[in-house]
Amino acid sequence: FKRLFTDNSALASPNRWRTLPALLDPKVQDRVVHGSDFPIPSGGFGPWIGGLLSGKSFREARKIANPLERDCFIKQAVGFRESTFTRLPDLLP
Repeated sequence: FKRLFTDNSALASPNRWRTLPALLDPKVQDRVVHGSDFPIPSGGFGPWIGGLLSGKSFREARKIANPLERDCFIKQAVGFRESTFTRLPDLLP
């Protein structure tokens, strides 16, 4: 399905971090589009507890006041490629 994509929204939340490894698979990453967690609070606790986010990155994320910037920071820190954040315009007609 060449037009089938998924997004990574709500995955930095405490109850959904277990889905992250599947989406970080190199074969899948080309099919992932960034989806904001906003307005769901995204602090990185789930990925940190799950060992996907380092303690240093977790502490840095907690200092980012803007929830959209914090969400992007966490998703980059766990391993989502830059293309995840820039792919959407290429998919729209």
